Amino acid sequence: MSPEIVEESLPEIVRLFDDPDMDIRKNSVYVLSFLDWRKDPEKAKEILPRITKLLEDRNCEVRAATVNTLGKIALGCPESIDDMVSMLVKLLDDRARIVRAEAARAIGFIDWKNPEIVRNAIPKLVKLLEDDNFHVRWCAAFALDRIGSKKPEIVKEAVPTIIEFLDSDDADLGWVAAYILGKIGASRPEAVEGVISNLIRFLGVNRTVSHSVSMAIAAVALKNPALLKNESAKLMKHFNSDDENVRLCVAFALSMISPEDPEIVKEAVPILIEFLDSDEEEIQLRAAVYLAKVITSNPEIVKEGIVNDEILSKITDFLEKCL
Repeated sequence: MSPEIVEESLPEIVRLFDDPDMDIRKNSVYVLSFLDWRKDPEKAKEILPRITKLLEDRNCEVRAATVNTLGKIALGCPESIDDMVSMLVKLLDDRARIVRAEAARAIGFIDWKNPEIVRNAIPKLVKLLEDDNFHVRWCAAFALDRIGSKKPEIVKEAVPTIIEFLDSDDADLGWVAAYILGKIGASRPEAVEGVISNLIRFLGVNRTVSHSVSMAIAAVALKNPALLKNESAKLMKHFNSDDENVRLCVAFALSMISPEDPEIVKEAVPILIEFLDSDEEEIQLRAAVYLAKVITSNPEIVKEGIVNDEILSKITDFLEKCL
């Protein structure tokens, strides 16, 4: 159904919220998620009480569809967002896993304003990382990631518990924890400095986790490379990773921690140089930034010809694009 038809039929759709048929109630609230509520804030404000009433529906699929739509309506009701988040936090304890998952995902999506409201969600989201349902776990991880990227200090309180999950007998829980810690470590490397060795072992789990962990490794290498000093052997195993982001971050980390080891430097720096010609502009730019940092830390690689004038010119060109 097109957004135009939904908008034209809005009064009729809202009346279906009271239909005795569960599927009709579910679908009627679900189609409202197709509308861009930012275009009509007054309409969003008007319909909000009717939508939130469905959060108490006896059917879990209706409640889940309502949570999904509520996240979209929040875009048109910025003044009501904190109230919506409070409702969603309560739904993290819902008896139905589909509702718990949708509530966690919505908390991640909504542009909340009051950090204290979201702070109340952190213990519940961490608890959901141990949920029996993997989809619920992943939605909780997504929410913690989004909250952490916006307000790292809020998620900081949960880091010790998440670290404990790294050694869980439940392999899925371990790599979900590694994913979250990788995301946190990418912006706050000091938060994962004590577990960086443990995180490295998750590099090959899957592409999503490897990407997250590798970014944290690069961040630690940038801020405190000495912490990776004893990890060279583990990192070198990933030189031939199929994931170019992993290769890029590993090459950078090794270049930073091994300036006095010419053999490692000769192997790592050319990998960074190779990424200056990547098809992805973001990878090119990061390679240039990493190389500039490596050259600053170890100017000998220029004197020895590992980085020549042509490469220096490329690096300069990329960095000027950032300015």
